[in-house]
Amino acid sequence: MSEQEFDYSRVMEEFIDDRAVWKQILGHLKAELLPDKRNWFIFAFSALSGIVLAMFVGTVDDTVTLAREISTIFLDVQIALFGCIFAVYSILLAFLSDKYVKKLLLLDYNSQSSYLSKSTRYYEAALLIYFVAIIFSLAMKIILLCTPEDFLLTSNMVLNESLASFFLAAYFSFSIRVICELKSVVANTLLLFRSSIAFKIRDFAEEDSNIGQ
Repeated sequence: MSEQEFDYSRVMEEFIDDRAVWKQILGHLKAELLPDKRNWFIFAFSALSGIVLAMFVGTVDDTVTLAREISTIFLDVQIALFGCIFAVYSILLAFLSDKYVKKLLLLDYNSQSSYLSKSTRYYEAALLIYFVAIIFSLAMKIILLCTPEDFLLTSNMVLNESLASFFLAAYFSFSIRVICELKSVVANTLLLFRSSIAFKIRDFAEEDSNIGQ
C-alpha cells in the first residue's frame, strides 16, 4: 500500500478511546488477565499458586501477621514494576522517530490494527493493570494493619479458616497473575527494540545500495 493510499484517519481513530476510565480498566483487565489460548498456563499457575499460598496462610495461627507481610511484599513489587513500565513507556515515546512511527503504522497486527496502536495500547493496559493491583494491595495492607492479630471472622474455626483462605486466595491469585504479566511487557518491549534495529539495518542496506549505484 502506498503512503497516498494509507488511511491515516482510520489509524487516528485507533488511538481514541472515549469510554469512561473504569470501563477502560475493566476492558484491559478482561483482555489481558482472563485465560485464553495465549496465557492459560500463566493463569493456571497464578491460580494454583494463590490457592496453595492462601491455604497455608489461612490455616496458621498468625494469619493476620503473615498476610500483612505478604501484602507488603506484593505492594512493593507492584509499585516497582509500575515505575519500570512507566519509565519504559515514556522512553519509547520519547525516542520513537517519525520514520519509525510511520513504519509501525504501516505494519498491520493480525490485519486488525497498526502494530504501533497495538503496542502503545498494551503498555497503557499494563499501566492500568498495575495501578489497580497497587490499589488492591494498599487496601489489603491498610485493612490488615487495622485488624487485630487475634481477629476471627467467625467462632467456628473450620469456617473461619475456610473464609480466610477463600478471600486470601482471590487476592494472592490476582497479585501473582499481575506480576506474571511482566513477561508480556518484556516481550513487547524487546519486540519493539528489535523491530527498530531491523528497520535501521534495512535503511543502512538501502543507503549502501544507493551509494553503490
